[in-house]
Amino acid sequence: QKAAQQRLKNREGALIEGWNGYGDDVASTSGTIEIKGQEDILKMLDEVAVKTGVDGNLLKNFAAIESGFKTKVKSNTSTATGLFQFVTDTWNYMLKKYGAKYGLSMDAKREDPWANSLMGAEYVKENKAALSAIGRGNNIADLYLAHFLGAGGAKNFFRSPVSGLVTAWADAKSLAANKTIFYKNGRPITNAELYKWAESKVKNTLSGFGLKTNKSTNDSNPTAKDSTGSNPIVKDPTGSN
Repeated sequence: QKAAQQRLKNREGALIEGWNGYGDDVASTSGTIEIKGQEDILKMLDEVAVKTGVDGNLLKNFAAIESGFKTKVKSNTSTATGLFQFVTDTWNYMLKKYGAKYGLSMDAKREDPWANSLMGAEYVKENKAALSAIGRGNNIADLYLAHFLGAGGAKNFFRSPVSGLVTAWADAKSLAANKTIFYKNGRPITNAELYKWAESKVKNTLSGFGLKTNKSTNDSNPTAKDSTGSNPIVKDPTGSN
């Protein structure tokens, strides 16, 4: 952490001179910061952790899952762009709410890994707080679903029956943009299937990058079986799913 704090101090000074602190030029045409490789991204995320108070390992988990550490990657089915795959509306919302806190203007680009990561960290904090209010968010799969669905969508999901269909709560825009996820063999998947998809995506992606889930958010039994033998997503006060 001390090394990250020193790099952060050096980097902030370097930006005044027009470069990103790693010896790479800042692209003046777009205002994005070019970082040459994954190692630089990992170092930068440690700095973002220091700056925002979000665990660095958790940020690395999300950057790996969302973009594979690619700073300019764009989705083929939506406007999602950059390390944390922000869609346009969410990006503008986050910049308006938190940009000034980090010296970012509304013109900040999603392709800028520094800006994208700062907003990504704030988004993780927002989602974690929202899920905590309904007794969720204690593992990476929960948090990933909140990142993927948005806090509102995630809360609707976790409040729905395990055997229910995703079409019962997901909005039309989300369903259309994620047909390959929400539908299987032409039918809408169940909520249980969606959670298993999230768990599998997290596990396979992190394994591929040699990363481990962050212990502070990792629940050793996130889908514990209830008395019926099914895997509950969330229990309401009455004891039903």
